[in-house]
Amino acid sequence: MTRRPGTLAALLSAVVLAGCRADTVPLDLRTIARSGKPNDALACPPGLCRAAADRDGPFFELPVDQLSARVAAILSGRPRTELVAEDRDLHQLVFVQRSAVFGFPDTVRVQAVASGSGSALIVYSRSNYGHWDFGVNRARVERWLRMLVAG
Repeated sequence: MTRRPGTLAALLSAVVLAGCRADTVPLDLRTIARSGKPNDALACPPGLCRAAADRDGPFFELPVDQLSARVAAILSGRPRTELVAEDRDLHQLVFVQRSAVFGFPDTVRVQAVASGSGSALIVYSRSNYGHWDFGVNRARVERWLRMLVAG
């Protein structure tokens, strides 16, 4: 039997990626507990989340339903990004964005929360695999928030 180089690696990759599924169970981002691993990022307005945030989340002069619709419209068009779940009670959208080279999934939750005369956004991005993400999730949260604020 002759083995081709890379055949085993390709087979292993296919098996691993076939099991790469997003966690789409409803999860209120105000009450999440972070893992402590350096493979996630959280943006949350001050005083809204139990977990420590990496940065403040923005406020919008929009009702939560309109903000959720805006988020879906803007983020669904991102490269390698798929809207995989929506929880209308939590006003939360769950996206999976895959890495360009290996297709590894990161789960990104965006939740609109009523706040004053408008609403606020909480964004939580995490790698589904691995311990370290080289800052990918934090950069994604920053980039996505810039896009959402710019409209």
